[in-house]
Amino acid sequence: MGLSYHHVVFLARAKQQYVCFDRIGTIGHQTLCLPQHQIEQLARRYGIVLGGATFPTSSNRQEYADRFLRVFLGAREVKSLDYSEFEGCDIVADMNTPISHEYHEQFDAVIDGGSLEHIFNVPIALANYMSMVKLGGSVFLFTKANNQMGHGFYQFGPDLFFRVFAPANGFALQDLLLVEHPFHGEEFSPRGVTCYSVTDPAVAKARVMLVSRRPVSVMLHARRTEIRPLFETQPLQSDYAALYTAPAGEGDSHQVSALPAGHSLKAAAKQLLPTSFIDRFHARRHLAATAFSNTRFYRRVRIW
Repeated sequence: MGLSYHHVVFLARAKQQYVCFDRIGTIGHQTLCLPQHQIEQLARRYGIVLGGATFPTSSNRQEYADRFLRVFLGAREVKSLDYSEFEGCDIVADMNTPISHEYHEQFDAVIDGGSLEHIFNVPIALANYMSMVKLGGSVFLFTKANNQMGHGFYQFGPDLFFRVFAPANGFALQDLLLVEHPFHGEEFSPRGVTCYSVTDPAVAKARVMLVSRRPVSVMLHARRTEIRPLFETQPLQSDYAALYTAPAGEGDSHQVSALPAGHSLKAAAKQLLPTSFIDRFHARRHLAATAFSNTRFYRRVRIW
């Protein structure tokens, strides 16, 4: 669990957009995974005064990010929550079980820098994060998507977060980016990183799938817009929700993935062998639809 270069950029952009970080709760005791010169570079870019503060990083996970969050984001208070005291957290809390009511609506921002994929009971953990933020507060979530099997229990697709951080639960999803990076750990990938915004599958009316060559992670910012009971209606994957509510015979097209813009059938056909035209055509069509080059689903964005 730690804050890497692009996590800090994501948080700094939110601060620049007047997101409140007065009282921060971190899920896990976050480490700091970027060196001093990068911190100073980002401080200059976002107009943050460090006041001569230095933040040594440590490969043995002993340098925590609490002081950095106070200086860089202007937090008045930072509290870390963890399963046990082995990393010196402030509050011992098992995210597999509902959080105590004393922590409901207590934080302006809840930051998970890489815990969710390690927690077995994901729905309860997400409900805890959402319960802990005040009205107008924010949840920041950094977790795993593709090509990181074995890092934790889970890898996540965007549809889950579009359905969870929804108006029905009193939340608005402010930003959801997929980050493609060259190495398994984000802390080893300050450069060579590409970010993509993602189309909500409910808007695309198709499954927004991805086959990627490199590891991909999720960066998410959701804001609490209303205090509402959480998950009174259990989230449904968007294409199934459409099928269940569509008139008979009208739901089948929802699951069909479109070819990316500019990809013609003629161009695809030229690459196929005559003896296996049908199979290879459908395979190439599927790969084209599930790549970052599919501009119907993904749009490359620059955040630094």
